[in-house]
Amino acid sequence: MESSNGTILYVDDEVGNRVVFDATFADDFDIVLVDSGETALEYLEENEVAIIVSDQRMPGLSGDELLTQVRQRWPRTIRLIVTGYADVDTILRAVNEGLVARYVVKPWDQHQLRDILRWGLEAYDLTAQDHGEVIQARLIESEKLASLGAMHLSFMHEIGTLLSYMTSSVAELNTIVEYQEDLVEVIGADSSRPSEHWHPLLSFLNDSAEILENLNVGTSLLSHLRAEVTRLISGVPGSTTMECAGDDVRRAVEFAISANRAEAVLTKVDVRSESLASVPPVAISVEDLMQVIINLTRNAIQSHSPDAQGNEVIIRVTSELDKRVATISVIDNGEGMSPELLSKVGRQFHTTKKTGTGLGTYRCRILLSRVGGSLTYQSDLTKGTTATITLPLVEEA
Repeated sequence: MESSNGTILYVDDEVGNRVVFDATFADDFDIVLVDSGETALEYLEENEVAIIVSDQRMPGLSGDELLTQVRQRWPRTIRLIVTGYADVDTILRAVNEGLVARYVVKPWDQHQLRDILRWGLEAYDLTAQDHGEVIQARLIESEKLASLGAMHLSFMHEIGTLLSYMTSSVAELNTIVEYQEDLVEVIGADSSRPSEHWHPLLSFLNDSAEILENLNVGTSLLSHLRAEVTRLISGVPGSTTMECAGDDVRRAVEFAISANRAEAVLTKVDVRSESLASVPPVAISVEDLMQVIINLTRNAIQSHSPDAQGNEVIIRVTSELDKRVATISVIDNGEGMSPELLSKVGRQFHTTKKTGTGLGTYRCRILLSRVGGSLTYQSDLTKGTTATITLPLVEEA
């Protein structure tokens, strides 16, 4: 056995699962098998247990209910849960709340689970050392982040499948643009119905090129975000080109306006751009720039009251060639911010919105800092707020 004093308590109501677990690990570890959460609690009352491994779905006490009691009464014991993908909400809650150190998805891999059990015994032994509980807590926190990362990576895989479907569907819809003139001509020649009948369709056809362009850009941006999340979780170095040509800057601004149009209409805000005629290349990817401008434009729109008159948001692009920088300002005439509130803008998890997370502006600053850019604010409670993006220009070859 790998540990003479590290008992592993396995809890599962199915006989077959208990037999397989025992046959797989009995030669390596001190294994005790029980068939219910209630029996597990009785055993813990009388015996020291290093690790408890519990199935999630059991009659009586479920796995998370059992481990909740274990955490309260025997906090040193390392808690693991065995579950299926169907219980994803339970897994996330259990990991986020510190209920379990790791989760194991059925059907489990014996080599992977053996490594997890070894890790658990080492983590349990730490509590016998000086400051052991603190070290164990930090170790478990690291494992929690790793577990969440692995789960999010599986989500990214599923999102990729949906994105492929969306991208191919958008490509098929481009046929509408190719035959736009022919469709308008056919409709114009139809005298069997009054012309008013065709107004909604003609309006859609006139807007179809812009709609499909926005769909293309949107799916491309989602693909970029998925790739970035996957890269961050898996630790693969990034390869995004950090250069955005003048046309791409204009496209980013125009897409940000389109993406926020519905909310602008509801809030009765006029959103427009200025000074987009001559924009030099800047050192940021077009996808990252889109994320930043979309976030700042949304924040600017939400600073207005729909009851006010003359609500407007202006996105203005300027460049200072002598300083080798370009600026993109998102200017609103909304409610503005007090100096105290202004000092907290961009802090992680700080938000003034009821349903906000405070991560939007924080992420904007992260994206800009990667290329040596910055985000600054000026605000007046009577005049509104200006958010200014500063980006370095691309150095000439």
